Amino acid sequence: MSSPRRRKKAGANDRFPRVDALGQVTGLYEAFAEPRPALEIGLRWLAGHRPAPAADALVHGDFRTGNLMIGADGLHGVLDWELAHRGDPRQDLGWLCTKAWRFGSASPVGGFGARADLMAGYAAGGGTPPDEETQRWWELYGTVRWALLCRRQAERYLAEDEPSIELAVLGRRVGRQPEDSPVVPTTSAAVERAADAGTPTADAQGD
Repeated sequence: MSSPRRRKKAGANDRFPRVDALGQVTGLYEAFAEPRPALEIGLRWLAGHRPAPAADALVHGDFRTGNLMIGADGLHGVLDWELAHRGDPRQDLGWLCTKAWRFGSASPVGGFGARADLMAGYAAGGGTPPDEETQRWWELYGTVRWALLCRRQAERYLAEDEPSIELAVLGRRVGRQPEDSPVVPTTSAAVERAADAGTPTADAQGD
C-alpha cells in the first residue's frame, strides 16, 4: 500500500514485476476451465466497471489483518511480502476491506476499523484515497480473487497430492465467497455452494 513519498525513492519499485490485477484473476479463472456462474458474473461486472488506472506503486498483495504485527504502541511490521508487485495501490486498500477478512465483524476495515479512518490515514501518509465507487470495485475484486485463490488451494489438495486439511477446508470456501458480492444473484451463489457440497438445492433443481 505504497504512498507517493515511498514511490519517489530511486526506482525501488522497478525490481518488482508489474501485475494487472484483473487480468491475473481472469486468467486464473480461465485456467480452471470449469463453470462458476457466480464468479463469471463477478468478473464481467469488474471488467465493465473498471475504474481509471492509478499510477504504478508497490503493492503488498496480501495486506490484511493476519499479516500485520501490532503492539500497544502501534504497527510494528507487515509480514508476507511474497506477493509484492508493481500495480494499482488501491488493491491493498480493497483487500484489507474485503468481507472475508472482517470475520463477522460489522467494521469494514479488517474487522476492526472504519473506511473513513483508513482513508484519512492513507491521505496523511501521502496517498490519494479512492472514491467510494472505486473502493467498492476493489472490495468486490477482493471477494472474487479470494474465491479463486481458495479454488487454487483446493487444486493443490486434489490434484497435486498435498495432504493438508487447511487446503481442503479452503477449497470448501469457494462456493460461499459469491455471497459476499453485492452484484451476484443469490440463486447463482446457492447453486455454486450446492455444487461444492455435492447436494442439489431447490434453486438448482428449478423448484
